[in-house]
Amino acid sequence: MTKITMQDLETIHPYKLTFLLEDAAKEASSEQIVPILLKALQHKSALVREGAVIGLYFHTDALGVKEKVVDISSTDESPGVRETALSIIDDSF
Repeated sequence: MTKITMQDLETIHPYKLTFLLEDAAKEASSEQIVPILLKALQHKSALVREGAVIGLYFHTDALGVKEKVVDISSTDESPGVRETALSIIDDSF
């Protein structure tokens, strides 16, 4: 099982971190991973934020996730992150 911590958000290279977030989201419970994914949405790297959005796809039933994805779809500075959020909305809401 892929494990990731809040500290990892600051120490792992963005390229690797995005894949770790996606993998961990597939395996972890919402209780374990959603707080980390939500924190990752604040990362300076758009690549990491996009990975976090993709991870949230697996946890759309968790409290506040749908609302956050909708928010990101219109407010993130990266067009790629916004587009990914819109894809998740179209696919799962």
